[in-house]
Amino acid sequence: MNCVTCLKIGKKYPSIYVNKLYNAIRKQCDLDFICFTDDPSGIDPDVIVYDMQPWVKDPSKWQDPDKMKVGIQSWWPAWNKLELFAREELDKYDKKIFFDLDVIIQGDITPILDFETNFALTPCKWKSPEWVKRNHTDRVPAFSFNSDCVVWKDIKYIYEQYTRSIIDYYGDEMPGWKKHVRMYKGIDPYLNQNHFSDLEFLPDVFYSYREGSKPEHYWENNMIPYLKFQPEYAICSFHQDPAVHELDSDHVLYKIWNEAVY
Repeated sequence: MNCVTCLKIGKKYPSIYVNKLYNAIRKQCDLDFICFTDDPSGIDPDVIVYDMQPWVKDPSKWQDPDKMKVGIQSWWPAWNKLELFAREELDKYDKKIFFDLDVIIQGDITPILDFETNFALTPCKWKSPEWVKRNHTDRVPAFSFNSDCVVWKDIKYIYEQYTRSIIDYYGDEMPGWKKHVRMYKGIDPYLNQNHFSDLEFLPDVFYSYREGSKPEHYWENNMIPYLKFQPEYAICSFHQDPAVHELDSDHVLYKIWNEAVY
């Protein structure tokens, strides 16, 4: 038995994003749909909801640029994705399929639902191998994947490593996650640095609304936003501005998201 899951922590995405994703998934499969959240209000009652709380008590500091490199102030809700890997509620499912809330499912996702892997992430084909090589440094390794969609079976060890206690510079014991959120700007660089050999790439059914599907659309075009609908792909990622709800109401992607067309 498999499931589809998502994460809603904090105020960035209202419950409508959960419901839109749920509706899109329901058009293609009847897998259990699970949302982990700190606020279940407004979520469709057919969605299975489990509590998940942010790890930092003062969310006002999540996006404070002056605090990004100061301890836990650099934490942000995406780090909760790693907690999903160890949640007992998911143990009964063989395969878990995670989607970010800021994706639009615009086509057949059977290649994702049927993909067999222990751990796979979203390929970013809009970043070429040359771009990865050019932007790689010892301090900031570049990578060509993201966690918009994650498929896994048993990778609890990743969460265990993330939280395992370590000894700091002064010889004191501290939670490992505090070190990791200082070192990495999110889970993608963390996974790249620590677990790249463990992961696979999902099928190439994704594109970025902002960056297109090829390096020349954005990275090799003076970083001019591409902002085009590409119907040949199944999933559109809105991992950068604009947000889905900011599109014009007559935009084809907004209509797909809003169930006007499919």
